[in-house]
Amino acid sequence: MADRVTTVILTLALAGTVACGSGKKKQQSGDPAPKPGNGEAKPPVTPPAPSVVVGVAQPKQFNYVYGKGKKAYERADKAAVPKSGEPDWAAVAAACEEALAADADHLDAAFLLARARVETGKAAAVAEPLSQALAGDYLAFAPALAEAPWPAFFASEAGAPVKAKVDAIAQSFLDRAKSGLFVVARRTSFRPPKPKSRVQWAATRAELYSYDRETERYLRITHTNHSLAGWLMAPSGDELVYVAYSGVKVGADGQPSLLGWPKIGVIDMDSLEPRTRDARVKGTPRRISVGYRAGDELVVETAAADGRWAASNPKTWVLDRGKGRLKKSDVPLDAADVLRVDYDRVRLSRAQSPDVQAEAEATSFRLLPTNITVVMPAGEVVGADGYYWSPDKVHLVVRTMPNPCEDQRESTLYLIDAATGKLKNILRGVASFETRWVDNDHFVYEDDDGALRLYDVEERTQVGRLEIKGGIGLTGVAAGRGPVCTDPTSAVDPGLDTAGADEQAPPEGDEGPQP
Repeated sequence: MADRVTTVILTLALAGTVACGSGKKKQQSGDPAPKPGNGEAKPPVTPPAPSVVVGVAQPKQFNYVYGKGKKAYERADKAAVPKSGEPDWAAVAAACEEALAADADHLDAAFLLARARVETGKAAAVAEPLSQALAGDYLAFAPALAEAPWPAFFASEAGAPVKAKVDAIAQSFLDRAKSGLFVVARRTSFRPPKPKSRVQWAATRAELYSYDRETERYLRITHTNHSLAGWLMAPSGDELVYVAYSGVKVGADGQPSLLGWPKIGVIDMDSLEPRTRDARVKGTPRRISVGYRAGDELVVETAAADGRWAASNPKTWVLDRGKGRLKKSDVPLDAADVLRVDYDRVRLSRAQSPDVQAEAEATSFRLLPTNITVVMPAGEVVGADGYYWSPDKVHLVVRTMPNPCEDQRESTLYLIDAATGKLKNILRGVASFETRWVDNDHFVYEDDDGALRLYDVEERTQVGRLEIKGGIGLTGVAAGRGPVCTDPTSAVDPGLDTAGADEQAPPEGDEGPQP
């Protein structure tokens, strides 16, 4: 199910050069078209080149709130929303221009400058800053365009051409975002707070983005105040759910770390807008798990800590979409695919593919589409969720299981030709090797350096790599990286790597603490 659903968001046009690497092939005419979640054939979409390129070159550009334009923008914001009296729009415009001169990436300043120019009657100078803001973070600023003064401005003779440009940006954003590769990326490195007996502000610094390989831009999808941990697509492909938290109660001396101020959000895949307000999760759970039952019923499970690694006393909740709240329920979380979020790890548990006949931990398995039996190399074991079929079932990627409690932390990623059962070693390392097929000829996987690699099946080679200093993943990001020994009786070091723990993160300012 997961392989079929992910094609909704991973259908990438392959005509021309692969932007994040050296790929050069076009989709062959004989290849079956990728399918959306409802199973109906849908051809790949190649969005037209926009006059204004949407997205940002790097997620780190969203650090502008802490950049050199911060003070000037704060003055602009105070002048726009004074404690008493009317806004001083001339002062707002001047301060915004100063902020943009200091930091050209300050999207808040660009949007506020556009409004200030509308308010001061400088219609001819509105298009440039407004286009910059919308192109950089369309979903953040577009809702404000329904409020004054924008409707009246767009209805005016001077505003009509600006509205046409806004509409073009909106269409380009939606087309490219929905056809891109969805990734979770940090705007800066994560630094865990020191252990304390209370919840402290500790946002993940991450959001969900759609990576456009043609323009090499990141299009921001979620707006969680940079606190997103992981996401999961619904079986229908109509929506996705994400888990975010903005605080953590850090354990000391082998104690578990708990999630603070967690919340659940749902994004509509047609509009890419929230379907409901974020639902708060009560307490400080050790683990939050989310999955979908029949009919896209969203079930959330929270669990308390049981020792350093285990979780116990699970409680289940269902999402009341009308109220945007979680309701306690007796419904079990028995979904095929489950996103599990801990402070230390974020992982996707997948049901075993129905096209593979295998034990839960297999040294050999049978490929049902071709009736070929594959025997793994000595010492290699594949878990139930370690199989990734290409959409046409011609190739299969498998990841082997590590055994960190036996001091064997490495896994191996293999590509298998379903017709012959022949194995091709892709990479061995200390990695989750989470994998997504882009189309019949390409897949993306997480490597052991915290980056994403694009692999060309026909060429049998890597054709691209995405690396973000703060971290990037297909499913989520966490404080740790790599397999962990969770057996409390083992004498082996747990092997928990803290990604970016030695780097100084910028101050969080008004982002925390949360109520």
